Amino acid sequence: MNDEDINKYENDFPELIKLFNLSTIAALKSDIIRLIFLYKEGGFWVDSNATLGKDNGIKILYDRYKQYDFVITILPTCRNDLKTSALISKTNSKLAYDTITKITENFKRHYEKEKITQEYIPYNFFMGCSCGVF
Repeated sequence: MNDEDINKYENDFPELIKLFNLSTIAALKSDIIRLIFLYKEGGFWVDSNATLGKDNGIKILYDRYKQYDFVITILPTCRNDLKTSALISKTNSKLAYDTITKITENFKRHYEKEKITQEYIPYNFFMGCSCGVF
């Protein structure tokens, strides 16, 4: 999926797709693509930096969470912030949809801040989706 492919979801998420097309932050764009794809298609995503301690770690992770509609696993980092390690979603999960809705609101605020300053506005996935969703 790439920048052009995301436009096919414009009817489902018009405001978010508009923000996607205005954004220059690659991490933000990746998060949007990932969440929309998992919401629409269902599936399981593991961060390339995730370390699984066992050979069958992905199977263990999937088996543990597959009964839930939507899961975001997180790991603390050395910078004392949170890092998404895996996302699991069933097709059309209500919680995934609610997360995308909240992300749209927060990304809109982020973009508005970027428009009025030349300073860097830090981006973080969890600022995007907010713990209030969970």
